[in-house]
Amino acid sequence: MMPVWLQLAAALTAALASGVLGKALVPFLQKMRFCEPEPPPKQSEKAAENILRPTMCGLLLVFGSLAGAGITYTLYQTFRILDSTSVSVQQELRMIGAALCFALFCAALGFACDWRMIRRRPLQNSNRIANFLAVFLLTALFMQYAGMESTVLELGFMRYDAGLLYLPLNAAATALLWLAAPEEEPDGTTISVGGVMLLCAAVLFMQQAQDLYALLSLSAAGACMGCLVWNLHPAKCRLGKIGIFWMYGIITAVCLMTQQHMAVLLLTAVCAVNRLPALRKHGCTLQKNLADAGMKPWQRIAVLTGFTALTGAAAMMINF
Repeated sequence: MMPVWLQLAAALTAALASGVLGKALVPFLQKMRFCEPEPPPKQSEKAAENILRPTMCGLLLVFGSLAGAGITYTLYQTFRILDSTSVSVQQELRMIGAALCFALFCAALGFACDWRMIRRRPLQNSNRIANFLAVFLLTALFMQYAGMESTVLELGFMRYDAGLLYLPLNAAATALLWLAAPEEEPDGTTISVGGVMLLCAAVLFMQQAQDLYALLSLSAAGACMGCLVWNLHPAKCRLGKIGIFWMYGIITAVCLMTQQHMAVLLLTAVCAVNRLPALRKHGCTLQKNLADAGMKPWQRIAVLTGFTALTGAAAMMINF
């Protein structure tokens, strides 16, 4: 069983690392004009609320997650909680290294998207198809490297042997999740939802005594809390695609490695729900509908975060 002090160390170290780094990063991004184009101010709004705000706050999320994971894994080994000579532990460490590489690649895709947005060159459909194929191929390579020999899809109370289709099905599902990631980033909403996803994943792994995966999820969740200082409405810095893709990269990677297929579907169900209105009207999302209905930012955060917490609780009950 993972000690409570180590759980707290993972979350607090990541939160402090991401929160403190923002003191230097946010002014730097503002100075370098790394800002998304903002809509023209409305007459009813104050001019101060429409100042260009920097993007790429996701860099704080990446740095905080890596710092928290690195320090807690060092503590894990220093106090001999982790037997690094064990073959199973070495295999888990290799798989976690592969998961971090996968998430970093997703973050690199997000950086490219943010850079294009800053330069006012949004992605076209051809670019989205290319990125979809890139995530698909990366997921397939990641699963091959991790040595995932099982072909069984764990779907809650049902198990299905996919055979040769196991790898392409997982790769396609991961790439589709990437496409379902939010295109817009309302202040505080995406990072709050992502933090709850990662926290639920950490509790799920602790239930199953998979401490290394739990530490990685806790570190990422703690980094979300540190970034929330800079991203909560009104945001001092936008999260950007780099942070969104990093969060979803971590979630999908750890769930694929542990064969928690139903868990990843439930944890990310909010993405599908957010996209449902787009089936009727192009470009329309649940977040936009809630905003048009007059809901305040904190109310939208509460609705979407509460829904994610419910689906996360369902994932923990199914896999208990």
